[in-house]
Amino acid sequence: MKQFQEKIPFITLVLLFCTFLYTCSSNRTINKVEKENKTLILTVDSLKSQVNVVSDSTISITQFQILLELEGYKQSSRNLYHDNAIIRTKERPDDVMHSYNKEIEKLTKKLNN
Repeated sequence: MKQFQEKIPFITLVLLFCTFLYTCSSNRTINKVEKENKTLILTVDSLKSQVNVVSDSTISITQFQILLELEGYKQSSRNLYHDNAIIRTKERPDDVMHSYNKEIEKLTKKLNN
């Protein structure tokens, strides 16, 4: 029993040292996890802002259909002006161009709203 009592201070020091090392290791791990968490939060926030930018820059199907129809009328108007293809028909070229311009204005207003 005497031998055991003489070793108690040494065993206590060894246990204290082990506890100190374990605590340091835990603190380092906690700090590392907190740092990774902050980095992850920043990454997620930046991705959210990128998603918002992308969703703001996308167009809907109806807007795309209006744009497609608008470009079709613009192209028809250009073809009519350059080729005078309507001269051989019953309609006057000015009347057809005027109707195209009305459609272009109507679709442009619809697209802007």
